[in-house]
Amino acid sequence: MRKVENWIYAAKSARAFVRVTEPSHRDLVQLDAELDWMNHLEKLGVKLAKPIPAKSGKFVESLGGKFFVSAFQEAEGVSIEEPGDFTQTRMENWGRLMGQMHAATKSYVKPRTIGKRPQWDEERNYNIVKNMVNRGDGLYNRFQELDKWLKGLTKGPDEYGLIHADFHHGNFYVGEHDAITAFDFDDCHFQWFAYDIAVPVFFLVYSMKKKGSPLGWSDFSDSFWKGYSSANTLLPIWIESLPKFLTYRTFVMHYWCVANMRNAELDEKARAWMKDAIEYCRGELGVGTSK
Repeated sequence: MRKVENWIYAAKSARAFVRVTEPSHRDLVQLDAELDWMNHLEKLGVKLAKPIPAKSGKFVESLGGKFFVSAFQEAEGVSIEEPGDFTQTRMENWGRLMGQMHAATKSYVKPRTIGKRPQWDEERNYNIVKNMVNRGDGLYNRFQELDKWLKGLTKGPDEYGLIHADFHHGNFYVGEHDAITAFDFDDCHFQWFAYDIAVPVFFLVYSMKKKGSPLGWSDFSDSFWKGYSSANTLLPIWIESLPKFLTYRTFVMHYWCVANMRNAELDEKARAWMKDAIEYCRGELGVGTSK
């Protein structure tokens, strides 16, 4: 069992995981919307940890109104962490699966009985960053400029839609023939596809630096884009915008960690990781260590 934003319980005998969510984190409307979208992706061939319905046929059940419970099939394979785990084949498959998600989301039409996931500027992590305190270190003004740029972008179906929003290497397993299975769609919301790509870039680079590896995104980007472009087409203007979306992701990670460090239920391992991530993000944003 673990908890940062949800409680996750492993049901090994059933090869499944049970997720328990507090209404303060996600309400029933948001959870139903997430799982409906996941089912749409799965039907179109996107390999993911499929939601499991309860005996009632519902994908989300309420426990006395205090918690919501949902279940998912166990993803096949193992996690990857070490620099040597990131082979060119796996990077290509990673890119392909993300491309498949983006291609599939274009045809998603939610049922009238299902609510909508938030737009990018309604999403809680955006609001965490937006409400930052101006500490005179340049981050506040820099984000205002980035926010203005984001709000001026177009939102056509070929560049914007419902995305995973957290598809880093901690949220998929690698199985036979390097096949990748995605999970943890808790952060899904409407965003630019380029931002969805910036997420794995952020975590790959961060992981390599943490492990002391000289490898970076440029060592894997050709393989990732080869896989992605085999499943979906993204215009060059959006590929060129990746550095700005990467900066936005860095802001999100920084302030998400700052906010979650206040969580009294956070274990020491998670707290240490977040503290390190904050320092890394500040370094990437060019403002040095936090006070």
